[in-house]
Amino acid sequence: MKKDLRFMMLVSAVAVFAGTLFYFYYLDKPLTGDATQYDKLGWNLAQGNGYSLSESGPYEPTMLRDPAYPFFLACVYTVFGHKIFIVYIIQILLFSLTSVLFYLIARGILDERSARYSSLFIACCPTLANYSTLLYSESFFIFLLALSIYFFIRTGSGKKDARYFVVSAVLLGFTVLCKTIMVFFFIFYLIFIYLNSGTGSLRGFLRSYSLRIVLFLLVFVVTVAPWVIRNKYVFGVSNFNYSGSTVLLARAQRSNYPYEKKKAEITYIFSEYLGSRLYPDTFHTPKDAVLGEPYLMKEEIERLQQEGFSPAETKRILEKEARDMIKSHPFRFIFNTPVEFLRLMGFMYIPALNYTDILDKAKESRSFAFTLASIKGAYRLTAYPLVFLAVFGICLSGKEWRRNFMAIAPILYINGMYCVLSGYPRYSVPLIPFYLMFAASGFLDSRKRRMA
Repeated sequence: MKKDLRFMMLVSAVAVFAGTLFYFYYLDKPLTGDATQYDKLGWNLAQGNGYSLSESGPYEPTMLRDPAYPFFLACVYTVFGHKIFIVYIIQILLFSLTSVLFYLIARGILDERSARYSSLFIACCPTLANYSTLLYSESFFIFLLALSIYFFIRTGSGKKDARYFVVSAVLLGFTVLCKTIMVFFFIFYLIFIYLNSGTGSLRGFLRSYSLRIVLFLLVFVVTVAPWVIRNKYVFGVSNFNYSGSTVLLARAQRSNYPYEKKKAEITYIFSEYLGSRLYPDTFHTPKDAVLGEPYLMKEEIERLQQEGFSPAETKRILEKEARDMIKSHPFRFIFNTPVEFLRLMGFMYIPALNYTDILDKAKESRSFAFTLASIKGAYRLTAYPLVFLAVFGICLSGKEWRRNFMAIAPILYINGMYCVLSGYPRYSVPLIPFYLMFAASGFLDSRKRRMA
């Protein structure tokens, strides 16, 4: 027990150290992109101005962003004031706790060595450490998801305590309120209960577990329902947000790219530097190639709102445009799925290397630009052997797939959902700890077999 505690303290310390390195880099950096919106929402909530992106009164409500992370920021701002560096410190601590959580999860479903190696890799991972010092929801989301899975795995180990179901369901609800994409993930929880029930038949399973399933679903629905009811009352839309319509429209537009632009897009996926060299006039910026021309989405939304359309009406218009585009070329949409998966495979990147001051320096110096591109490219390519090792580890542990199901489920679900909707490397960042778990297991198992 003392040995385990010492190791968990070591993992936590490594994660804090890795996060602190990025903390000092971001101390004097202004907020950009989505971080500015999260900050406005959190500060307005802390000030009692409601869930609004307005700079001043009247504070108009919004449903552009999922609420869990802005409410987390509001809690921090309420206690400490509008001090963003405090958020970074708290997120670094959450990152350290997340590393420990994955050690506990891996130890419960794999083995001690795999758990130790994977948790250390998670604590050292530059991508995860970097996100702990960004005002983005990823670190908070990974923590919530890991905590929910941890409690649920404890439930599936044969314990009859209903408190684990309740806590896991509440945490899953918060996870959905942090990332709406997870709204159907509860299905995997129910599958896990069935797989580990040992009843042998569906009728026996329902007889033994129906009350527990009802309890889990009821708590989950009660957790997420207030936000949906609020949006229905305020905007007339029974949904979590309306940003999904722009994501789907971007996906439909990419599916209809002409052949030359499609080649440029795939090149950008593997190397932004190479893409900008070979196809300099295809996209406005490398980021546009990755996101799917987001500036067009923004212009379209602003145009519709200037014409007097409400957020709900804007959502419906964009969704209709996306559906019409998909219906006109359904096979293009389907066959573009592998490209979306390739896009998701670019998750091994360091956001700090894409910051404005570094990119400006790269524009001034060709040698620096080449060095930067080489570092970014080499690091990004590590995603492919990592995923290969993870799949290998999953296959080697095939006999224990029922036990490992809740750790495999996020990989299947998140990749599947985003391949259909819209692939973007940032969406796969929460999968890095799960990949590392099975990659460590696969590497150690293969090594053991070679030595045998």
